[in-house]
Amino acid sequence: MTASHIKSWIRSISVASVFFWLLLSLHISAQPPKPGDRVRAKQILEWMKAGEYGKVIDQLDSSAAAKLDTAKLSSVWNNMLRNAGPFREVQSTTDEQQPGYTMVIQRCLFGEKSIDFKLVFGGNGKVKGLFFLPADSKERYKLPAYYDSTKVSERSVIIENGPYRLPGTLTYPSKGKFFAAVVLVHGSGPNDRDESVGGTKIFKDLALGLATKGVAVLRYEKRTRIYRDKFTSRSDYTVEEETIQDAVAAAEWLQRDSLINPDRVYVLGHSLGAHLLPRIASGMRKKSAGYIALCPNARRLEELFVDQAKYIVALDGKQEKYQQLLDSLEREAGIIKGLHADSKDTLAHLSLPASYWIDLNRYDAFTAFREMKGPLYIMQGGRDYQVTTDDYKLWEEKLNGRKPTAMKLYPQLNHFFITGEGKSKPAEYNKSANFSETVLNDIYNWISKDVY
Repeated sequence: MTASHIKSWIRSISVASVFFWLLLSLHISAQPPKPGDRVRAKQILEWMKAGEYGKVIDQLDSSAAAKLDTAKLSSVWNNMLRNAGPFREVQSTTDEQQPGYTMVIQRCLFGEKSIDFKLVFGGNGKVKGLFFLPADSKERYKLPAYYDSTKVSERSVIIENGPYRLPGTLTYPSKGKFFAAVVLVHGSGPNDRDESVGGTKIFKDLALGLATKGVAVLRYEKRTRIYRDKFTSRSDYTVEEETIQDAVAAAEWLQRDSLINPDRVYVLGHSLGAHLLPRIASGMRKKSAGYIALCPNARRLEELFVDQAKYIVALDGKQEKYQQLLDSLEREAGIIKGLHADSKDTLAHLSLPASYWIDLNRYDAFTAFREMKGPLYIMQGGRDYQVTTDDYKLWEEKLNGRKPTAMKLYPQLNHFFITGEGKSKPAEYNKSANFSETVLNDIYNWISKDVY
């Protein structure tokens, strides 16, 4: 990894995740997008270049303006110049139109680094979101070699849960019925049904691979992706609303589908989704046949965030350069640890509301996993720097004696169960690669055989 890659990643934490993502609160209305958004986006960029930040502020809607001032804009722009290099040119301009808003993306060249300057315009022409991000990867997803299209069918579904309607995909063998089935539960963040990252779509890989072998798979869009506006404007939601409720609804939908054997529905969680499996299990009226935990974190989530930042900085060998950022993350983690039910804190910490952290602080994952009924399979990549082998060892220790439990470590795999060599680096996430066939086969064998 080059120094510029490190800088981009650190910038994405300190600016995009902590700051600009807070501004991306897309309010979907019945109004069509207004013409001329590209022109307005070009003008806003010119004002940024000229340091006329007050004129930019005047273009924001009330919710965005409440979170941003000229000093913050100046700091962000100057940070871009300092870390990426001088502004050189606009390489391209594209827009994405949705009902009620338009996103205009100006790909800008700073030094030798392409950065996407994204502006979200509401139906009234005002800016609802404004942020800089590293340019999207050019890598394109490739279907896995273990997928056989002649053996697999798919249909679109809707998972309904109260006011929420989540688009999903049921992938199943083309022949037969009464299949064993797996529902896939996302890790942290507003993920799509495929859990797309760069050139990877590991949930799609799992669905196509397992269906090729004879197991149906349900995957769905995460609530915080489809209803992003409802959550970016709230300061009181928890993992219950973000993840657990919809995972339960999806599993129970699968148990009711005519193609599926309701007694052989499994729940597979990735990362935070794996960490929350006991809470998903407790919410299901008809229990799952078993639980598959792909790299579940054993340590606290905020500790992982800090350790991930330290890991990335260490790759560059210049910790002192980013010490201020690391100190800030440590302070936030300390605040999070002290949050409890009686806390009056309503602020966001590490881009998540205090209520989110309070809920996680009450959750004793080790006890919950020990008390959860049913078969459990924990799988961990040895090159994973997000959830590490330290977490895996903790699960081995804390779940010693829990039956039935299987565990397996895959030394060459990263957080997305993709093969690599040496230390795992963020840049490899952007490359087109597929979920490990070895792990896929192990999951299938565990589901298919009476291994206990």
